[in-house]
Amino acid sequence: MMSAEIASLKAGRFSDLGRIAFIMLIALAARAWIISRSEVISRDGVGFIRYARQLEDPPVSPKNPDRLMTRTEVLRASFHPPGYAYSILMASYAVRACCTGNEPDIWVRSAQLASLMASLLLVIPTYFVGKAVFDRQTAFVATLVFQALPVSAQVASDGLSDNLFLLAVMNAVWAFVVGLQRASIARIGLGGFLAGLAYLVRPEGLILLPAIAGVLMFARTRREINWRAFLRSGALVTAGALAVIVPYAATIGRITNKPTGGQLCIWLGGEEMKPTWVSQTPLPRQDVNLLLADWWNDFGNGEQPTMLWAGSAFGRELLKTSFYVMPFLALVGAWATRSQLRAGGGMQLLVLLGTLHSLLLLRLAKGAGYVAERHTLLIVLCSSYFAAAALPYISDRVARIGYGSGRRWSIVAAVMLVASCLPASMKPLHASRAGHRGAGLWIAAQNEPDAYLIDPFSWGEFFAGHTRLPATMRFDEKTVYVIVEANSRPHPRLHMMPFAKHFAAIGKPVYQWPANVPAENARVFVYRWQGDDFNYQWALAYIESRRAREQGARE
Repeated sequence: MMSAEIASLKAGRFSDLGRIAFIMLIALAARAWIISRSEVISRDGVGFIRYARQLEDPPVSPKNPDRLMTRTEVLRASFHPPGYAYSILMASYAVRACCTGNEPDIWVRSAQLASLMASLLLVIPTYFVGKAVFDRQTAFVATLVFQALPVSAQVASDGLSDNLFLLAVMNAVWAFVVGLQRASIARIGLGGFLAGLAYLVRPEGLILLPAIAGVLMFARTRREINWRAFLRSGALVTAGALAVIVPYAATIGRITNKPTGGQLCIWLGGEEMKPTWVSQTPLPRQDVNLLLADWWNDFGNGEQPTMLWAGSAFGRELLKTSFYVMPFLALVGAWATRSQLRAGGGMQLLVLLGTLHSLLLLRLAKGAGYVAERHTLLIVLCSSYFAAAALPYISDRVARIGYGSGRRWSIVAAVMLVASCLPASMKPLHASRAGHRGAGLWIAAQNEPDAYLIDPFSWGEFFAGHTRLPATMRFDEKTVYVIVEANSRPHPRLHMMPFAKHFAAIGKPVYQWPANVPAENARVFVYRWQGDDFNYQWALAYIESRRAREQGARE
């Protein structure tokens, strides 16, 4: 009997490894295809690369040009926690060892490699959380579908921190769920430590702590654990999280440097939050509801975003991330597993985590006026298990009325769901921005290190070799390049756009992309200005006002 159980256990492990390897291969093929066809990464990715570059080689201090910044000062100056930037830096060592090319391309590949590896490793805790809370089949379908979702695939191929954040969160959930099931206080404490690591990637990792506390309290009220186990578990979770959180928070002097996080702390202190993204001029509302995010756009009269707008913006982004059908499947799955939900701590943790994250995004959308698709990935990941559980529930009911086998319908539904995601998942990243890379490389080829480059979009200046922001902006050099985009739509985050347009108006065109088309058909232009007719006082006042706004948002 014992040998039969051991053989069954070994077969189950091989089955798990086979399913995980299959999902990883599918995900790797899709992401490799996207990366190979992508010219640039996101603007946020460029910012993370700058951060990683500064952690390796600190820049000149803006307060004292005679010395370099310390790494502590770099941490304090950045809006982001250092987790993802350090992962880019680690990936860059491997890329630099085996690849050749210009420095910007090497850093882009490093950021993409860091995201890619995090997304592949995410398969492991996602699968085992599903197996521990539901069953093997639900875990397999949920993990495969999440990896195939268009937003998940695109973000995993870009230079963004989301997959590393999800990896830390799901490892924390896995450790806590197994610890709760096996009554292992050490594993529960490990869940708290991993929650702290999630905070080092994105500050919203802190929501794991109230979610875990809620599950422990529920388990205590149902007498599933005694008071001693409850207090020891809570203490270990708290101690594990604080062991990571306190050193970083003490270094930067606050919980987070992110403007949205700072605004949330202001709100918790009893004051009203202010929109994070401020536009120079009123923008047409339809021009700022962009593909990957929603921005509040009542800049003309300065009114706060309403909860109605926040709810609709959050709903739109969540639907796009979940490929529209997943929320409805998740509701069916929640109904199908309602008896397990009342009894199981792991399932409750997934529900609490998704709910708390939804409430956080709603509050930030109303207060900061901004919500993006990728911010809803954690909610979609938590709900994907319930969506996967809905497929056999629906299939069994279809089979009962005489239409084939329930298992067959379940397999067909899962295959159709994954296949429907793939066309959108395989689209190249930022295809319309390829001209910015060409503009940056052209400027780099001019070999004018003393010329100043103004690029509201960040891509061109990055490929021109500006891997870090200048400590000062010197206009007395009288040579300025500016990159502008033809028919560029207004964007609330492009604060340098008025400045760029001013230089484009007084400069002369020196480059266009594509180069072999008439100027009226070109997408990206480079202008060069050189002379004494520029108002330096106006320029310096503009830059100082921009820095003051950013500092105010941070504080």
